[in-house]
Amino acid sequence: MLLLPQAQLVDVSVNCLAGRLPPTLATALPALTSLYLDGNAFTGTLPEALNASRALATLLVSNNALSGRVPPWLFALPALRVVSLSSNCFTGPLNGSALCDARYLRQVSLDGLHSSPRCEARALPGLVPDSGIVIAHPVTGRLPPCLVQLPALTTLHVGGNSLTGPLPDVPALGESLTELVLSSNVFTGEIPAAYWRSAQLQRFDVSFNRLRGTLPASLPLLPAALGPTGAVTLRVNQLSGAIPAALVHAADVSLLEGNLFACRVDRADLPAADPAVDSYRCGSDDTNAALVVFGLVGFALAACLRFEAIPWRVWWAAYTSQLRDADADGGGCRAATALRVETFLSAIDALTLWLVYVLVVIGGAVYATLTTQYPTYAVQFVWTVAGTHLAGLAPAACLALFWLALATVCALGLGCD
Repeated sequence: MLLLPQAQLVDVSVNCLAGRLPPTLATALPALTSLYLDGNAFTGTLPEALNASRALATLLVSNNALSGRVPPWLFALPALRVVSLSSNCFTGPLNGSALCDARYLRQVSLDGLHSSPRCEARALPGLVPDSGIVIAHPVTGRLPPCLVQLPALTTLHVGGNSLTGPLPDVPALGESLTELVLSSNVFTGEIPAAYWRSAQLQRFDVSFNRLRGTLPASLPLLPAALGPTGAVTLRVNQLSGAIPAALVHAADVSLLEGNLFACRVDRADLPAADPAVDSYRCGSDDTNAALVVFGLVGFALAACLRFEAIPWRVWWAAYTSQLRDADADGGGCRAATALRVETFLSAIDALTLWLVYVLVVIGGAVYATLTTQYPTYAVQFVWTVAGTHLAGLAPAACLALFWLALATVCALGLGCD
């Protein structure tokens, strides 16, 4: 490689360059401050010789096929301000402590560290060409609290990885942070209050995670992100409850799809700017209404079966008495048939009594308990209950035992009537 001692900027982005980066890159460019290599087909690892680039301030290597772990020494470069490693083939856990040492970083883009088309694998290769993409070696780890508190950081992108755990619960986000993208990971828990209180955050994206809970109604929600130039994206999580008024009137918001929010009948409390507002079904209200309607219909049906049977029982008692008197010759055939019908009617009466008992006593108690614990299903009632049907052997066994016990009680009740 040629020695260019005065070169400060090298830009070969968006070409068809391939192969490994030369290990002498740093020694050949001792004055290098900006290196643009994005949009090529470079492979291998980042050359450790770059550790000697004391003046390197901007490094863009996104959209390549670089592999190995994200090198910790990269974030120890004293002049580094902007780094983009997105859409490569990096593997292994993310070294959060190394990132936290880079206190002068301004822009960090680590989206899809192992998402380059050059290292993707199909679920059914050779059988279904367009089958789902399998990430065999995702970048894992947790988001370190210090990263969202770096004083100079303005942009942080770590979407499209497999980061886990809760979002860092910090007193406040970094004073310069204006863009925070944490989408398409496996973050869990609730969104901490510091994220909602951030006055300077203009773009906030935590979509496609497993965040749960309700949205705060009393906090000053993201005044910059909810303005005319901001954007808030919360879709496809496990959020629920009422939508705060600040989000309802936001200019650019996407939170309805994949969540379970309540709404009024006129749907005026849904954000008009959300792309899914016209097709969204308010899961809380729909589930609530379905349970109420099911209970009322079941109770009415059981009551009708029970009370409509009484006139027939009176008539049937008189009719069977006449049959027994008429069978004085000793045959008793008609009387025996009437007795079997009488037994069947008694079973119907007992069954309707148990239906009323289950619907009113058991169902009413369960409904009251759930609505007390989760008012109007505002937290995660449907996610919790519906999730048991998808959670494996243990909940399936519990449900089977419940229905077996209920059937046994009903059978014993019928037999003792």
